[in-house]
Amino acid sequence: MSLKQISLNLHGHNRWANEKLLTAIPSGIEDLEFVSSFTSIRKTAYHIWDADWYWLMRLHGNDVSFCPPSGIFEGTFLEGIQKLLMKEDEILVFLESQDEAYFNTALTYKNTKEDEFTHTIFNVLQHLAMHSMFHRGQLVTLLRQVGATEIPATDLIVYFREGN
Repeated sequence: MSLKQISLNLHGHNRWANEKLLTAIPSGIEDLEFVSSFTSIRKTAYHIWDADWYWLMRLHGNDVSFCPPSGIFEGTFLEGIQKLLMKEDEILVFLESQDEAYFNTALTYKNTKEDEFTHTIFNVLQHLAMHSMFHRGQLVTLLRQVGATEIPATDLIVYFREGN
């Protein structure tokens, strides 16, 4: 399997899993306070959105020294989730448009502290998918803490079982 296909699988799964989980969050609990990496469901979900934005900007060769989308967003939580999912759609469209050689290309970028790094595009894409998966796991834990019992399965194998 090619790096392009693996990347499309990972990010297709990521988009699917985020939609399943994030749209199943009951309204009214998104701003409850927790002890976690991010102090609410909203902040955790929006962190995923911001990371998608940062990395897509970098993949396009753009500067990311300005405020990510959630920092200026004033809509509802559900509207924010729709924006996050649209950003993931953009990632998939972008990846589809690339040839196989692109995924072995080196990307040099600066993090938010202005430290410079170089990685292959494929490694960056792996990181982005795993980053989102990590924070989805945190969201599941937060949902369990408020008593949620109907949490959709978002495992990669379920994605494949459903014909993706």
